[in-house]
Amino acid sequence: MTDVFVEKDNVNDETVMVLKIYAENNTNVVKGQIVLEIETSKTVFEIEAPENGFLELYIEKDQEVEIGTKLFSINAKKDIKNNKETSNQDEESKDTSDVQNSHYIFTKAAEKKLKELSISYFESKNKLINEEEVVEFYSKTKILDENNIDNLSHIKKKFNKDDVVILGAGGHAKSIIDIIENQNKIKISGICSDDEIGSQIREYEVLGDNAILEALYENGLRNIIIGFGSLRRPPKRDEIYSKLKNIGFSFPKIICPTANIEKSADIGEGTQIFMGSNICSDVQIAENCIINTGSIVSHDCNLSRNVHLTPGAVLAGYVNIGKNTLIGMLSSVYLGINIGENVIVHNNTRITKNIDSGSIISDNH
Repeated sequence: MTDVFVEKDNVNDETVMVLKIYAENNTNVVKGQIVLEIETSKTVFEIEAPENGFLELYIEKDQEVEIGTKLFSINAKKDIKNNKETSNQDEESKDTSDVQNSHYIFTKAAEKKLKELSISYFESKNKLINEEEVVEFYSKTKILDENNIDNLSHIKKKFNKDDVVILGAGGHAKSIIDIIENQNKIKISGICSDDEIGSQIREYEVLGDNAILEALYENGLRNIIIGFGSLRRPPKRDEIYSKLKNIGFSFPKIICPTANIEKSADIGEGTQIFMGSNICSDVQIAENCIINTGSIVSHDCNLSRNVHLTPGAVLAGYVNIGKNTLIGMLSSVYLGINIGENVIVHNNTRITKNIDSGSIISDNH
């Protein structure tokens, strides 16, 4: 039995909110499958199953829970069918007869996605298949061929070279929409999200979820905006960026007109700079970064790909930050500090020493 808690070293808040529950209670889940989504005062992150097994949830959607609360347990040996212990961890998932390779075992979510995408053939080196693998296979093999595309009204239209689609529909995406509308330079042609196809975010139509991205590209869409912030693990956002880049998409820079950016600063593609931020002389910011509201990046700083400065973060001069690193709200980094890759610095933290890659810093350092 493995218990999963809201860990003290992952968030700064005393409580968090359970936004979504993706996995059904009292069913089997697969290692790496997303079980639920948690919101702190600033960040939204996903919590995955740490192993294959039987899921028992102890919380509900929209419930506010304290740090240290047990969220769910995974029993790697429990059999749902007859409520007894078993050594077969995969017994809970179902075969899908609609798929040509019926020797695979699919989770319920994967089965649903197979039917939704009308997939009649599937191939994988794994036997136990979750929803994420179905979507990835679907994207790689371009299941939506030209005939299928023409039969789907929400992606039938052809795109112009300057059209943009936003990936995501939460608060971050809405902030981006506000920046774009205030500047009136970019044409938003739709939203990709898990919301119902044809519904609207503001006045922009939801075209579908991530599974249609290659089809959109085939229909002429060339520009996409990642409309969500860093999740619990910032590398996930970088992984999505890389996949979209491999498809061929370009990423417009999103810069709020109230941000102050010196002419000598170099800003990479897809980087988003929000209201009231200050980017000083000779700063180098790589692609796919987020410089959130009121952040300060002083002279000669170097930010690698997919760095996220949350609101009010302050970097003194000559700071170097490795890729996939998140700096929490109102944190300050002293002059000349080097911070490695995949680092999380929590809110209100003072950094006066170098930080190794992979570190989680919750106290002054």
